[in-house]
Amino acid sequence: MSWPHGGFAVSWRRRFRTLIRDLSLRTGRRWRTRGSAALDAATNGVAPDEVLLAAEIVSPSNPDNDYVAKMRDYPAMGIEHYLIVDPRTGLVHHHAEPTGSGDAARYTYNREYAFGAKIEIGAWRLDTGVFPRYTGEDSEG
Repeated sequence: MSWPHGGFAVSWRRRFRTLIRDLSLRTGRRWRTRGSAALDAATNGVAPDEVLLAAEIVSPSNPDNDYVAKMRDYPAMGIEHYLIVDPRTGLVHHHAEPTGSGDAARYTYNREYAFGAKIEIGAWRLDTGVFPRYTGEDSEG
């Protein structure tokens, strides 16, 4: 993970934890954030059907991982919301309502937002105006 991607990921995780904390206070239910190991059965992670939202920050060096591989895998796992945050383009892609199974699995809800938009993702409201963009060489894949 390069520093620009890593720095953005840390910033995103902090902001999302604040949203989780706020949601926990409003609903009385305890919500948690987990890293990618949450989906790995070998590490005693959570079952994919318990994941409410998967958020990925596109790496400049490997965007296909988020746009192709995970777009195939996450709906097949039944993950209700998949958020792709792309600092290269300044866009957020929200995918939801998985349908089908195996290779036929896909999301039926697909929306694109520019950084700066305030969007609703399930029970969350997210202000993307605080998301930084990659700059210069960092934005090239």
